[in-house]
Amino acid sequence: MEIQMIQNEFRNRQRNAYVMMRMIKDFVMSILILAMAVFMLFGDKLPIDMVTTLDP
Repeated sequence: MEIQMIQNEFRNRQRNAYVMMRMIKDFVMSILILAMAVFMLFGDKLPIDMVTTLDP
């Protein structure tokens, strides 16, 4: 009985860690997507000539 409780507690902690990691990943990805959208929408008005004139 006690082993089952320990296993359940471990699985709960593991699940919580996974959920937290997933939330952080989703948050960072949304920030990156929004930053790219702003860059694409307002690229003409932003002073980014040094970035757009670089040779690949």
